[in-house]
Amino acid sequence: MIAPDLIDLFNDAAGKAREGSHEEALAVWDKILVQGNKISAPPAVAHDFLGQSNMRKAWSLMDLGRHEEALVILDSDYMKSCTGQFELKVLFDYFFSLANTFGELGNLDAMDDKFSQALNIAADEGDGYSAQLCWLNLMHYAELKPDWEYLERESKNCIQFSDNSELPRLALAAGIKRATALYKLNQKDKAVKQAERVLGFAKEIQEQEAVRTAEELLRQLKQS
Repeated sequence: MIAPDLIDLFNDAAGKAREGSHEEALAVWDKILVQGNKISAPPAVAHDFLGQSNMRKAWSLMDLGRHEEALVILDSDYMKSCTGQFELKVLFDYFFSLANTFGELGNLDAMDDKFSQALNIAADEGDGYSAQLCWLNLMHYAELKPDWEYLERESKNCIQFSDNSELPRLALAAGIKRATALYKLNQKDKAVKQAERVLGFAKEIQEQEAVRTAEELLRQLKQS
């Protein structure tokens, strides 16, 4: 098993990260990983513990804006060797983290692949909340890039996913993203129709924030 002092360090680092003390958390993660070379637990247990420690170190780096350093950790051969020991929830966190890292760095192809793997796990687990996070972040990074063709295609896929999964709020968010992408692709008429569909659906299910967002988007589209 993992020595109690290492578990205490893990909990300390996680606590510091939750409090926003990411530099301090990094120092503790590094201490854990140095001492991890001396772990006498079975390989599967050691890989699970050290893999999660590495992943959480990457999270702290991400929170500090050090995305390339986080990617070096998350996309390493060692981390890939640890994934076979992760429970599904941890495996979801790994692919989700890697997808977000690629998104921050603007590599949408790699991001798409990792979000797909995370979504597959969420679907297998019936975890609608985690699936929504994947879609929302994917669309966010597509817009941030920006890659309007990718955003238009994936937001349309997200609408279909939302309908099949009975996630109406996600469908509204994807509809707004698709309308924006269509406009950026010089397809104003389609953009207006998409925004009108969002507005009608938002009114139907009484999502007032989505109503306001769709009305403002339509106003902007018709004035452009």
